[in-house]
Amino acid sequence: MDATHRAAANPLAQAAESLPEGLALTVSVVARAAGAALALYVAFDQSYDRTQVVAVAIAVVAALSVVPVRGNLGGWISVFACGALFFAGALLLDQTAGVGMGIAGAVGAVATLAGMHRSGKNAASAVGALFFSLGAVVALVFAVLLLIEG
Repeated sequence: MDATHRAAANPLAQAAESLPEGLALTVSVVARAAGAALALYVAFDQSYDRTQVVAVAIAVVAALSVVPVRGNLGGWISVFACGALFFAGALLLDQTAGVGMGIAGAVGAVATLAGMHRSGKNAASAVGALFFSLGAVVALVFAVLLLIEG
């Protein structure tokens, strides 16, 4: 069985192949931009300094990720930002905007990975970016807890 036949037998690969490449990438950008806007909303809505700092940092990461970068690095950056939105949103599940951040991150990551698969790019390192983003969000929260008062 060749690699093309195996990929076609994978239901996730079939779903990715059924999406137009441009649509997947557009959904990814829109999801990251929406996640950045929701993170900024959290920053302005909260009076707790630590939450504001974390939300602004996540908004900056998500907003910067919409700048086009070619190759696998662009996919890695996109998935990293989506993971940051997802995991920061998980920390803010008590707020509607936090739930929205999590959804935006999940949708954006799936769309980015589908677009990468559709364009023939190796998505394996981009999947690793999800795990890296979890560590980055935990490190950010830990640093904010140590360095920011109230």
